[in-house]
Amino acid sequence: MSMRNVVQFLPSLSLLLFGAACQTQISQTETLLPVISISNTNIDFGNVEWGTAEYRTITISNQGELPMGIHPIVLEEEGFENNFALVYYTETIVCEDPEVLVVQEEEDWAPNLDEGDFLLFPGCRINVDVGFSPSIVGDTFASFHIESFIEEPPEEEDGTATAFTPTFYRDPVHFKETVLLKGTSARGSGRIMVTPRTLDFGHWWTGETVTKQIMIDNVGNGDLEVGIPALGSGCDPEEFSIDTSAMDSDGVIPAGHGTLFEVTFTPSDLGGRTCALTVPSDDVDTEEVEVRLKANIGDDPTNVAPSVTLISPPTGHVHNTSAPLRFELSMFDVNQPANTLFCKIKSETLGAGSYTCTATAENGYVEVEVPTENLVPGIDTWLVTVTDQAELQAFASTTVLFGAPFPESDDDGDGYGTEEAEGALIDCDDNNPTVYPDAAELVDGIDNDCDNQIDERTPAGDDDGDSVSELEGDCNDNDFETYPGAPEQPDFKDNDCDGTIDEKTSLSDDDGDGFAEVDNDCNDRNPDIHPAAIEYCDGIDNNCNNLRDEQEGCVSLDSKPVIIGGIQMDARAISAGESTTMTLFVYEQDGQDLMYEWKEDSALVSAGHTAISDTNSQTITWTAPDQVSGEGQTFSLYVLVTDEDGNQDWVFDEISVYAQPIPPALVETVATEADGCGSSSAAWLLPLLPLVVTRRRRS
Repeated sequence: MSMRNVVQFLPSLSLLLFGAACQTQISQTETLLPVISISNTNIDFGNVEWGTAEYRTITISNQGELPMGIHPIVLEEEGFENNFALVYYTETIVCEDPEVLVVQEEEDWAPNLDEGDFLLFPGCRINVDVGFSPSIVGDTFASFHIESFIEEPPEEEDGTATAFTPTFYRDPVHFKETVLLKGTSARGSGRIMVTPRTLDFGHWWTGETVTKQIMIDNVGNGDLEVGIPALGSGCDPEEFSIDTSAMDSDGVIPAGHGTLFEVTFTPSDLGGRTCALTVPSDDVDTEEVEVRLKANIGDDPTNVAPSVTLISPPTGHVHNTSAPLRFELSMFDVNQPANTLFCKIKSETLGAGSYTCTATAENGYVEVEVPTENLVPGIDTWLVTVTDQAELQAFASTTVLFGAPFPESDDDGDGYGTEEAEGALIDCDDNNPTVYPDAAELVDGIDNDCDNQIDERTPAGDDDGDSVSELEGDCNDNDFETYPGAPEQPDFKDNDCDGTIDEKTSLSDDDGDGFAEVDNDCNDRNPDIHPAAIEYCDGIDNNCNNLRDEQEGCVSLDSKPVIIGGIQMDARAISAGESTTMTLFVYEQDGQDLMYEWKEDSALVSAGHTAISDTNSQTITWTAPDQVSGEGQTFSLYVLVTDEDGNQDWVFDEISVYAQPIPPALVETVATEADGCGSSSAAWLLPLLPLVVTRRRRS
C-alpha cells in the first residue's frame, strides 16, 4: 500500500465547528501502537554432537495496546537452513487477558490475513521453538525474520481506496526484526596426538640430568580423556621419571586443546638406553599411544673420539723388581670431562689380566698398578683402550719384559725378535718400534699388531665389514647396516649417514607437517594431509580419520562469503534528520579477510546528501536527510561483500524515513456538541510506509 493510499482512507475531522446554536467540546485519547518484543535475537546453540539435536525457545510478544499482524515465520535460504528447524502454533498464544482471544471467534471478525498470517493481540505472546540438528561437522549459521504488518484497506473495483480504519497494525519502528542462529557440530569423540613419538635425550654422561617435554593434543571434535602416562617395563625408574603436574587433574582435554608432561633422564653409566612409555586415552581409534625413549644411542654428530697418551712404561720396558708394574696415562675428550671417560689396560699376549680405570681429576691423569704376582714371565703387550660416552675409542700400547731377557734378534727395541723363542711371538717388522704383536693399531697404512690386517679399529679401517671406513664416510663403523648410501630403516639410526635419522620410514615426518606414519599420518608425502589438517572438499581424507568431505563437513577450496540475516538495522523506520546503525554478519568458511562496499541511494546522491558514514565498513551509521517529500520516503540500501579470492555476496534492503517524528500511539479525537447537537470522532494515525521485500543474490 502506498503512502498516498494510507492518507486517502484516513477520516478527516474539523477540530472546531462553528454554529449559532452549538458549542463543541473536544477530547483526545492515545492508544499505543504495537511494540514487538523478542526474548532473544541471537541464539547460539554452542557445540552440539553431530547427529543429535538441541532446542531453544524464544518468545514474541506485543507490548502495545493494538492488535499486531505477523507474517509467517520461516528460515531464510542461506545454505545452512537444513540444520535448523522452526516450530510454532498460533493455537498456543497466551494473553494476560484471555478474553481478548474471543474476538477472533465472533462472526463479524474478518481480518485481512493471508495464509499463514496471524494476529498478536495486546499483552499476548507466542513461543517459537528453534531446533538445531547438525548434519555436518563445523560451524553453521542461519536466520529468520519476524515481520509485523498493518491491515490494508480493500480496493474498490476502480482501484481506489475508501475511508478505512485498520483492525490491526504493525510496530512503526521495528516492524522487521532478525534472529540470528549459530551452532557448532562435533562427532563427540576426541582424537589423541602425542608428539614426539620418539623422544631422543641425546648423549649424556653419568650423573647428568636432562628433562624434555611430551605434548598431548586433542585434534578430534569432542572431549578426550587421557590417563596417567606410565613407564614401560624396559625403563629403569632410577634413570627415567615422569612429571604429570602440568596435566589437568581430571584428564579431560577439550577439542582443539592440549596438555603436556615431562620426562627426565639421569644416566647411571654411559651405556645406551632404549625403552618406551605409554599414554592411555579414550580415543576409539588409538586407546594407547606408545612413546619410544632413547638416550646415549648411536653416534653423536658433534662428538669427537677421545685421545690417550701412554706416559709410562715405554715400549720395551724391563721390569725386574718386586714392585708393582706402574702405568701412567693421560686421557682427553673435547666433548666430555676426562673424569667421565672409561679406560681399560689389558695384557694382550701373556694373559696377565685386565684392569679398569677412570681419571680422578679433570686433567685426565691416571695411574694403574699391576701387582707383581699377577705378571707372567716373558715379553707381553699391554693395550690401553679409552671409551667415551658415544662409544668412540682411542688406543695406545706398550711392551713389558718380566723375568726374561731381550731377544738377541730384536733390532727395534720393542722386545720382540725375529726368531722363534719359547712362549714368544715374532715381530713382523723388526725395524719399526710401533709394530709388534698385539700393538695398538695406528692410522699409518701399516699392520701394527701383526695380524695381517691394516688400520683396523681406526678411522681408516672398515671394522664392520660394509666396505666403507670412517675416513671414507662411514658414520658408524661398528654397524654393517650403516654406511653412505645404505637403505634407511626405522631403527633410530642414521643408516645412510646423511645426518637425518629414519627419513622416508614410518618413524620420520617426511613431509614436514609434524606427523610421521607412526603418528597416523596417512600420506607422509603431502604436508596438507595429517591428523590435524582441515577437511577440504577435495575428495581426499585430509585429516586421516577415514571420513571424506561431506561425511564430516568439509571446507570448500574456494568458499564464498555468505551474508546471514541480511542488513541488521537498529530501526527500520526513522524520522527526517535522524540516524540509525546498520551492520552485516558474514560467514566466511575459510576465514579470509572481507571487503565491504555500501551503495548510496541514487535519490540521495542526486540531492547531495551522504547517508552512509563509511562505505567500506562492516558497521555503518545511516543518517536520513533533513527533509523528505510528502509524509515520507523509502530509501534503498545495497551492500557488496568480497573475499580475498574475489568471491562475492550481496544484499538489498530499504529503510523508511518520515517527514515528522514517529508517534508511538494512535490518537483518537472525540468532538462532543452541547444541546443535543451530536458528536463525532476521528482516529489519527501516522501513515506507515510499506516494507519492500529484501532481495539478495550470490555471485
